[in-house]
Amino acid sequence: MANVEISNFNCISSITSYLEDAIKLIQEAKTSVSEGISTIPTQIKSQIDTNSLITSLADIESKCTASLGLLKENVDNYTKYEDKTNASSTNLANWNLLNGIDVMDAATLMSFIPKDGIKSMQLAVFSNGQVTSTSNFNTTDNALYPTSSCSKTILGIIAAKMQEDGIINLDENLEDYWHRAYYYDYNSCTPEWRSLLASGATLKDYTNPNRNLVENPATLRDTLTHSSTIKNMSMVYMEPNNHSSEYFGGSMSSNYGRAAFMLAHTYGQLFNQGQTPGTTTEYNRNNDTLTRDHSLAGLTMQVAMKQSVNEYLDQSLLTPLGINDNSGYKNGNSIYFATSYNSSATDMAKIVATVANNGVYDGKQILSPQTVSEIEKVYPNLKNQTIAFDYVDGKYEKYGSYSTISDPSKYGLSKDINNYSTYITYDPKTGQGYVINIEFQNSNYKNNSYNLFSNASTHFYGN
Repeated sequence: MANVEISNFNCISSITSYLEDAIKLIQEAKTSVSEGISTIPTQIKSQIDTNSLITSLADIESKCTASLGLLKENVDNYTKYEDKTNASSTNLANWNLLNGIDVMDAATLMSFIPKDGIKSMQLAVFSNGQVTSTSNFNTTDNALYPTSSCSKTILGIIAAKMQEDGIINLDENLEDYWHRAYYYDYNSCTPEWRSLLASGATLKDYTNPNRNLVENPATLRDTLTHSSTIKNMSMVYMEPNNHSSEYFGGSMSSNYGRAAFMLAHTYGQLFNQGQTPGTTTEYNRNNDTLTRDHSLAGLTMQVAMKQSVNEYLDQSLLTPLGINDNSGYKNGNSIYFATSYNSSATDMAKIVATVANNGVYDGKQILSPQTVSEIEKVYPNLKNQTIAFDYVDGKYEKYGSYSTISDPSKYGLSKDINNYSTYITYDPKTGQGYVINIEFQNSNYKNNSYNLFSNASTHFYGN
C-alpha cells in the first residue's frame, strides 16, 4: 500500500504551475491567431477553417482551466486537512487520492495473519467513510462476536452523541443525574428502561437529593477515561470486611435500585478517598481488566435519558448506519457496558469509520464534527486515552480480550471455553483503518493476540 509522501504534494504543485504557464501560452496563441487571421486576404481566408482553429484553442484552454481548478482544490484540501474539523469527507477522499494513498483490501490483510490457534475470524477494512472490503475465516460477515473492552469504545461514542443531542454534559457530576431520578415519573420512561428498574420505590429512596452518592465528585468524562477514582477490582460488601455480605463483586449491579443502594451506602468503599478525579488512572491498554467505571457510566447514561442504552444506540447510530438489529449490549447486568457489546467486524467498522471520517458515513452526516473532536480528544495524563480509544503512535486504537467460563466462580479459577479478541485501529490523517474479531482455540493463543494485531497493523500501515 502506498504511503503518504510530501513529494506527491510537491509534484502536484509543480503540475499546477505548468498548467498555469500553459494556459497563458494558449491565451497568447489565441490572440496571435486572431491577429494573424485579420491580415489574411479575404480570398485566401475563405479557404481556411479559421473558426475551427480558434474553437480548438478555446477547448484546450477550457480543459486546462478545469484541470487547474481541480488541482488547486486538492492542494487547498491538503493544507486544510491539518485541522480535521475543517475537512469534509469529500476533501478527505481527494486528499487520499492526491497523495496516492490506496487502502489494503481485507483479504490481503487477512493473508498476513497466521491462522494457528484461530477458530474463526472476521476482518473489515474502511476508508473515506465506508467499509471498503471484508474477509472471513470459518465464519460469515453477519456473525456476532463479544467485543470485550471494545465495548467501551461504543459507550464513549454513545456518550459523545448524547452530549451532542443535549441529553448529558460529560463534565456534570455523576450524582446530579441520579438525584434527578428521585423526581421521575417512571411511567413516562420506556418499557425497556422500566424492566431494568426493578423497584421505583427503591430507586426513589436511594436517590434522595439529601444523600451523598458519589465520592470525590466524579463526572461521566472521568468514568469513560478510567479516572473517577472508583475501586475497580476490590469487592464491595454490605458489611465492611464481612465476605459473606459481598454485594456484587467486580460488577456494578443488575438494576438501578441495587446500584443506587450501593452508591448511597457503600460509596466509602467504592471510591478511593481523597483522590481527585481526572488526574490519574490504573488503566493498562494491553491488559484492560477494569469494569466498574464503565458500568457506572452506562447506568448513569440510562438514568439521564430514561431509556436503555440499546434503545438510544439503535435510534442514533445503528439504524442510520444500516447495522444489524441484533448488535448491542446485553441488558440487565451493568458489567456488560464494559465487556459485552456484541457486533460483527463489519458493523463495528461502520461506526468507527464514521468517527474516522469526521462524522460522515457513506455521504451521510451521523456525528457532528464537534462530537468527533470530543471522541478523539487525547488525555496525555491518563495514558493517552480518549473517552473511546487509546492514542498510540499517531493512530487511534482499542483492544479487547474476552473469555467465557464453564463454571463461573467469584473466588476460584474456572476452565475457559470461549476466547475472543477484538481490535480496532485507524489513522486520523487518512481516515483508514480496520476491525478484527477473532475466536481462539484457547487462552494461550488469545493471550498473544495484541502482538498479532500489532503485526497486522505493520502490514496495513506500512510502518
